[in-house]
Amino acid sequence: MTTEPTAFPVESLILAATAREGDLLRLIDEHGLAAFAEVLVAETAGRCDLLPLDREIPVGVRVVHGEQAAEFLITVSARGAHHESGDAAKGHAVIETEALPLARSVYGPASFDGIATRTVTVRAEAAEESSEKPSEFGIGSTALRRADRPNPVALAAQTVNAAMAGRDRDLGDLALRYGSDKWGVWHWYTQHYDQHFGPLRHEPLRILEIGIGGYSDPAAGGGSLRMWRGYFPRAIVHGLDIYDKSGSDEPRIRTHVGSQDDAEYLRRFAEEHGPFDIVIDDGSHVNAHILASFQVLFPYVRPGGWYAIEDIQTSYWPQYGGTSGTQAGTGTSIGLLKELLDGLEHQEANQPRGHRPSYTDQHVVGLHCYHNLAFVQKGVNAEGTVPAWVKRTPLSYFYPSQES
Repeated sequence: MTTEPTAFPVESLILAATAREGDLLRLIDEHGLAAFAEVLVAETAGRCDLLPLDREIPVGVRVVHGEQAAEFLITVSARGAHHESGDAAKGHAVIETEALPLARSVYGPASFDGIATRTVTVRAEAAEESSEKPSEFGIGSTALRRADRPNPVALAAQTVNAAMAGRDRDLGDLALRYGSDKWGVWHWYTQHYDQHFGPLRHEPLRILEIGIGGYSDPAAGGGSLRMWRGYFPRAIVHGLDIYDKSGSDEPRIRTHVGSQDDAEYLRRFAEEHGPFDIVIDDGSHVNAHILASFQVLFPYVRPGGWYAIEDIQTSYWPQYGGTSGTQAGTGTSIGLLKELLDGLEHQEANQPRGHRPSYTDQHVVGLHCYHNLAFVQKGVNAEGTVPAWVKRTPLSYFYPSQES
């Protein structure tokens, strides 16, 4: 029977993969090798590239720890890959690996790919069955084939082996693979996300995206959550939607049902699952909802983290609570950004006596705006103003006297 992946403390495994070996051993002792290995195999299957195959190819994975072994089959096809517990020997190829190096290669430092710690065996009969007949110019060996038609079993084994290494994928490629609209449909967001999120890519993050997609169908949507899961190999990705989206749940993806303008719910949610390194608002795009979510959730963003707001063009759409005309007013997402920009400079403004800076005045340290997309950077805005002795009036040589 397959162990339910979400029952395993995946976040603890991610943190242990870069810590002492004893932390990984304790997880195996507490939860068993089968549960430990299945989380890693499930992650591997989720990372596998789509291949130009005309059939499904099973790849056996044997995870060894001392005298114990846990065996799985990862079935690779043009539609992706899925895993199950089973006899690894039934795979057309078999990958054998020690449990601890596998954990380090899947969830550990980016510098460790673990390829040298694994053995890959392609069954000769499976390779023969799936290959074309030998070229008339070649020796009758399964190893000698036309270069433009690689052996599909070797191809399937390689994509599983590469997925265990956790190599970086382009965010635009991931968006297209998983059906996210953040690149190539209506939006071109991924290059901006990569610019700001790239330095955090291999950190053990907590991410929240508001809005999962697919409306009321629990099996639809989740493309962006899977995109983030692929982009951040050590992150736990939370998704919030007003509909049940449990069909998107995976070991590193957790979906939740709630409204983004329900302040009480958001506070309870953030207390339980935060703080977050990144929050992305891709929810209703109703301006009042955007402001309500930001007010509650921004304090739960870690210092150095980001709060991104998508589709800020609704600031100009009255049907979304926007302002008709050329200037977005207060109560809109762009109105919020204007207020945050003033707050960023609050120490330079002529404030009335007794003025106390707001939370955002004190903790917004950067604003980056692009077409329909904005990033708010969290930190400590306490650099202070220029010294009091610096003249606040322009020097005369900048504005020479107009007298003749």
